[in-house]
Amino acid sequence: MQLRPGQLAAHLKQPLLPLYVVAGEEPLLIQESLDALRAAARKQGYSERQVLAAERDFDWSTLTQAAASLSLFASRRLIEVNLPSGAPGDAGAKALKALAEAPVPDTVIVLICGALEYRTRQSGWYTALESKGASLYVWAVKPEELPQWIGARLKAAGLTATPEAIELLVHRTEGNLLAAQQDIAKLELLHPGETLDEEQIRLAVADSARFDAFDLTDRVLLGDAPGAVRSLSRLREEGVELPALVGAWAWMLRQWGQAATHYAQSRNATAACEAAKIFGPRQAPYLKALPRVAPRQVYGWLAQASSIDLKGKSTAGEPGAWEELLTCVLAPPALRSSALAASTRERSARRISANENRAAFFWPVSARATTRDAARARAPRSFIWLLRLRGLAGAAALAAASLPTSGLIGCAGDLGLAGGATGARRCLPRARMLTVLPRHPARRQ
Repeated sequence: MQLRPGQLAAHLKQPLLPLYVVAGEEPLLIQESLDALRAAARKQGYSERQVLAAERDFDWSTLTQAAASLSLFASRRLIEVNLPSGAPGDAGAKALKALAEAPVPDTVIVLICGALEYRTRQSGWYTALESKGASLYVWAVKPEELPQWIGARLKAAGLTATPEAIELLVHRTEGNLLAAQQDIAKLELLHPGETLDEEQIRLAVADSARFDAFDLTDRVLLGDAPGAVRSLSRLREEGVELPALVGAWAWMLRQWGQAATHYAQSRNATAACEAAKIFGPRQAPYLKALPRVAPRQVYGWLAQASSIDLKGKSTAGEPGAWEELLTCVLAPPALRSSALAASTRERSARRISANENRAAFFWPVSARATTRDAARARAPRSFIWLLRLRGLAGAAALAAASLPTSGLIGCAGDLGLAGGATGARRCLPRARMLTVLPRHPARRQ
């Protein structure tokens, strides 16, 4: 049987099954699920616990012997097998299938894994354990679900918080639920039973947000320009290698290109994702991204990723490769949906005029006329501004360049600047203009 984290508490009130698989993408929730399973096992008389580490050279006969041997100290046992790789190999698969075919009485075996691919979750050993026992796969908490998750955790700790306080806590712990839980525990000690405001969160909680390469690609697919810039900046600060990011970026573009090709023919986003072998929760960002692009655009970005990869492998070319990756990352969020893109030439001209007025925030007076003429010549419909990163301020300015005033306010919030758009504009001079590239229509001004 398949279990969800929300169903585990009710399941553990019943007699335990002989086999469990606990895996997923969120370490905190995996650990909490295992703690609940261990507590239920102790309550039901499984007083002995044995832990096996299934590393690369693990002998799977050890598990078979441990399950078959009788204990001198307890009549019921809990055996945990840590399999971080999620790949037991041929010998491990045979051993697990044998245990599923003939479960050992008075023994509960728990296989603990990390994130597993869809293909692995459909393999013979996984389905065998699932049919005779239960599987619990913990998905990562989605960004839109994080405020509700944090609010529930605060309530469980006896705390309440204003919406602004929750939003700030989400911002500072995004992608790092372990840090979020630790910060909630700290807030419980500092302000027991209180209603937290934004200032209390700002003083007590440090910025512990963490991102990976696939967080970056998801934000690009969703059209979140400020979030994509923040993810890329944080990944670079943490020392993530450029080839790893480009690899994840190219992998996403290949899937996006395949789905876009099918979508151009069928106009059915769900069917297009399935044809590109994008299943389950992974479909959500692609469903929002497909109406915004044509296949040729995606494959153009893929060709650009190849150039970035080559440049990034040389020491001299790495800084320029980071800038090109930033350009490529910002190109998809700058595209409007197909419905909004159907505008008149007059409206396009107004957008260009608005962008020209905004140029005053980026360049000295002497450079405005030349840049305005170049923009008209090279981008008769619309264009985006590309800026060199100057710390987080430059990153926010770069994201704000393709956003309306509300985007400026959001970037100002990321920087902790007061005054909304005014605060954001103060940081814009820290970013230097590189070039002007023709793009599809930018966001509504």
